[in-house]
Amino acid sequence: MNVQEQVGLAVQSLRRARGLSQDELAHRAGIDQAYLSRIETGQTDIGIRLLVRLSRALGVHPIQIIVSIDVSRESNAQEDST
Repeated sequence: MNVQEQVGLAVQSLRRARGLSQDELAHRAGIDQAYLSRIETGQTDIGIRLLVRLSRALGVHPIQIIVSIDVSRESNAQEDST
């Protein structure tokens, strides 16, 4: 599982724990629901600014999203392509 997928699962888990729909979280974060869906499924990478916006919309500190990342589970695809 790559970092994008792990971040997406963390966002999805926090969203569900707060009883928010994708539409509601997307609205709170100021992004499109389809974009949030791609984030949650690990199809797109996010930058630090969006991480902060999502964490604010979820009512958590950004570290609560980051802490879920297990770097030992990161695929070597990026390393192999450099």
